[in-house]
Amino acid sequence: MLLMQISAGQGPVECCLAVSKTLKKIEQLCQAHGLDSTIIETTPGPKTNTLSSVLLGFESKKALELVKSWEGTIQWVFTSPYRSNHRRKNWFVSVCLEELNNENHKSSCVKNIRFQSCYASGPGGQHVNKTRSAVIAVHEPTGVRVKIDTYRSQHQNKRLAIMLIEKKLSTLSEIKNKQTQFRRRMHHYQLERGNPVQTFNE
Repeated sequence: MLLMQISAGQGPVECCLAVSKTLKKIEQLCQAHGLDSTIIETTPGPKTNTLSSVLLGFESKKALELVKSWEGTIQWVFTSPYRSNHRRKNWFVSVCLEELNNENHKSSCVKNIRFQSCYASGPGGQHVNKTRSAVIAVHEPTGVRVKIDTYRSQHQNKRLAIMLIEKKLSTLSEIKNKQTQFRRRMHHYQLERGNPVQTFNE
């Protein structure tokens, strides 16, 4: 599976609007080329029809060739519909691609994941999954949680949930390492002078 993360980062509400606009463009592109895209996760923005981030999934191997040119920073130019006197017209979102290997996938964190079956939610009308094949997966040591209703098969939803939890744990580990490095740098720059806990004279 190919994952595409579209994110406003720490940008203002206009960047969240740009995420929604980017999502629409991607969906139109896939539709034009006969490729299916699935919204796996969304984080709503502060205004209606805005998104702070969205995670898309693509099953087709052709998707990578189609969307790889979108990876990186996407710039949108438009007047803010929320702040009429705001001079800024350039808004940026990031697009990140990641391939997940879902063939014979084995996870070292499976034993720490608690699964709960549930019904799918959200729009879809007659296409909404009406069986309890959706899953909520919680990595108990960290509290990392995902809800997956992408497939009608609970087995497939569990497999995707495991992969997404691994991805989130990897991201958390990266953030923790960066924070540790930052604290070490700050400790270096904030070295206290004149109050040593030990003194050595040679």
